[in-house]
Amino acid sequence: MHLTRDDACAPRPAARKPRVAAPLFAAAEGLPKIIHQTFHTRALPVELGEAMGAIQRGNPDWEHRFYDDVTARDFIADSYGPAILAYYDAINPKYRAARADLFRYLVVYRSGGVYLDIKSLPTRPLSEVIRPDDRYLISQWRNGPGEAFCDWGLHAELARVPGGEFQQWYIAASPGHPFLRAVIERVLRNLRTYNPGLHGVGQLGVLRVTGPIAYTLAIHPLLARHPHRRVDAHRDLAFEYSIYGKEGHKGALGVHYSELDEPLTPVGAVTQATARVIGSLKRLRRAALRRDQAAAPSPAQGPA
Repeated sequence: MHLTRDDACAPRPAARKPRVAAPLFAAAEGLPKIIHQTFHTRALPVELGEAMGAIQRGNPDWEHRFYDDVTARDFIADSYGPAILAYYDAINPKYRAARADLFRYLVVYRSGGVYLDIKSLPTRPLSEVIRPDDRYLISQWRNGPGEAFCDWGLHAELARVPGGEFQQWYIAASPGHPFLRAVIERVLRNLRTYNPGLHGVGQLGVLRVTGPIAYTLAIHPLLARHPHRRVDAHRDLAFEYSIYGKEGHKGALGVHYSELDEPLTPVGAVTQATARVIGSLKRLRRAALRRDQAAAPSPAQGPA
């Protein structure tokens, strides 16, 4: 099935999304030598094109697959069918990061291999850092005091996950790994039940609905049940998070999702109304907390 660029970019009307389960693909052993990357267009900025070329030159024994918006939709349609494609289409096209989140889970679950964000770069050949018996790689940020990514990934929703979020700017997995099926199921459920008042919009909405919060909450309860290897992405894999530095990509690649204030998916009138009520309650709660903090005596004052 081939879809036009107009198809790929067109927003979808609000509608009740049917429940749909991720297919059960047979789990395989080992990671196939496939690198997956995606960007909304094939016209890459110069620096991203150079990084992609470096990846290809540094890994001549790996197949490199690049997907733009059209070929990403083609893949989902061919591998998963119209029901899951409808979930992808329902994501507001301004939220490219959210669409890329869902796509990466789908493509690696079906095909296996290594997914890399378009801004990321392996600085050693993958065959030197991926082991023949690897089934899934799990890593977290170096987010302790004084470390390179201090406090990154330490979300309130992940308070019970030591070290915070699992990184998903890269995913290295064998085809059909149960972790990714669980992630896909959770993301589809989040999209089906999305309420901007509960889940948020902009950066927090993406993190919760499709991004690393959803990814981590799906995988963490399953860690003891399925094969994986814990790694440090920088030390063990020699992966560079971003060629732009820690946060330079936010200004380099157009409007970043953290700047958006629209819902991630179209919502109906009832959901809009409940979102407004929830938003009002949250604002009242924050105002009450501020009043309580202002009324509390400072440590220097002590009790009255």
